[in-house]
Amino acid sequence: MMEIDRLADELPFPLSEWVLVHYDDQPVEDATLFHLPTKSGTLIEIDDEEHRDLTRRLIASGMPVIHEFLRD
Repeated sequence: MMEIDRLADELPFPLSEWVLVHYDDQPVEDATLFHLPTKSGTLIEIDDEEHRDLTRRLIASGMPVIHEFLRD
């Protein structure tokens, strides 16, 4: 299980600059980390269940979540 501190060490920018973005066709636990200042996302190499667990803990720690709505 990836800890939030380890994630913070692996990210190229401070954790405080990141938000979670999720789309309306996916569960919030499948959100992607998105770096606001550079407008870029990141993929962390972890399995799906570990990703969902980490996302739940990031949300619980107060990380903002942006909900994107897909348009047809």
